[in-house]
Amino acid sequence: MRRPAWFTACLLVFAVLASSALAQIDSQSQALLDGLRDRFPAEQQEVQTIDQTMVITSSVEGSETTATTRSIIDYVNRRAVIFTDIGGGMVVRMVHVDGATTMHMPGMPMAMPVPAQLGGAFEGIFDAPQTYAEDQDARAVYDGQVSYGDVVSGQQVTYTTTIDMDGTPSENTSRLIFDASGEFIASVIEGSDGGEFIMVFGPSSDDAAYLYRDSTMYDFKDGVGTVIARTSYENVSINEPLDETLFQ
Repeated sequence: MRRPAWFTACLLVFAVLASSALAQIDSQSQALLDGLRDRFPAEQQEVQTIDQTMVITSSVEGSETTATTRSIIDYVNRRAVIFTDIGGGMVVRMVHVDGATTMHMPGMPMAMPVPAQLGGAFEGIFDAPQTYAEDQDARAVYDGQVSYGDVVSGQQVTYTTTIDMDGTPSENTSRLIFDASGEFIASVIEGSDGGEFIMVFGPSSDDAAYLYRDSTMYDFKDGVGTVIARTSYENVSINEPLDETLFQ
């Protein structure tokens, strides 16, 4: 399934910072951003394949829905597989090979066409984070210590760059929050209704890629943060051999 727009926007923060040689930056911002880029040992290498399982629990008006998705991406050969748990013990496998997408369901011996509502599942899936172009006009400003209610507090850097969204250059501004030790702990993006979305990241671990830390997303309005989603990653493998039968 496609990731929510707010989730994609937050990943763009990682994507740009992991590769860009920044310009127009004050010294305090530079020090924090340098520390962030140093935490990307796995993401800085050329990513050829990835196998990840993502669990998103969404909260809407007090009701929670959990979706589990496993994505296997072969960037070199531009093929991918997405497993989606649709409930009731049913797991759908969508396969994208040679530009064509098919769907496989339990108990069905033949592959089926993909429904229209799932047709965009593979859109942009081969855009690996580290492939974003460097932006020599990127800007970063150190805002000092900030607090977003009970959600998160820390040192803030406002970072602005130009990204390519579907072939159209677009200016993107995010606020990055660091703790006292310089650890990147949250990202803040503007919402369309005047509020803000805040993604707060869980602690990193030595056996997991830094990009794929668990996180909690808040809708922040009038000084109050409401949890709208929790994301966790399981079994993230980068550049490991893939099971060829998955693409059949």
